[in-house]
Amino acid sequence: VVALTDPPSEALPFQAAGAWSARLATLQPAAWEPDPDAIQRLIEAMPQTAFETFWLSDGLARESRDVLLAALEARGPVTAFESPRPVFGLRPGGFEDGNIAISATRIHSDDPAQVTLVARGLDPTGIERQLSTASMEFAAGETEATVELSLPPELRNRITRFELSGIRSAGAVSLTDDALKRR
Repeated sequence: VVALTDPPSEALPFQAAGAWSARLATLQPAAWEPDPDAIQRLIEAMPQTAFETFWLSDGLARESRDVLLAALEARGPVTAFESPRPVFGLRPGGFEDGNIAISATRIHSDDPAQVTLVARGLDPTGIERQLSTASMEFAAGETEATVELSLPPELRNRITRFELSGIRSAGAVSLTDDALKRR
């Protein structure tokens, strides 16, 4: 068992299933990219004997992914497991023709999808509120959708973040800065 965000510094830790069963509950996903140099060291530390690999994947394409996959396939069969749940990411908002333009991406593009963009910020009393919403439509086969929000300056200046409603992921939130504010 190897977490690519924290690969072993020495040889791969091949052990019996019973030895791993107690430690599996403590494995958690990390919120950072795997280090490509560490992945290369992991490949070099792999035994030359055959073994089978079960890969729990987040589905994101990274530089080191193809290299690691080729190295694992050279040593035996690889079975990849990915969540069927759609994965969305929200890009930072910007100005286009006086409106706020914000786009979202997704990994699986087979089916059409609709997500709700929510603009959140503080009301005049300092309480966080939903300031605006918009629907983002992904056509079948498309991995990106963009929406434009036309808001009065006072409301636009209060926005602190955008998020995709109902999606629990750090990638589904985009924080704002002073770039969207107009004095």
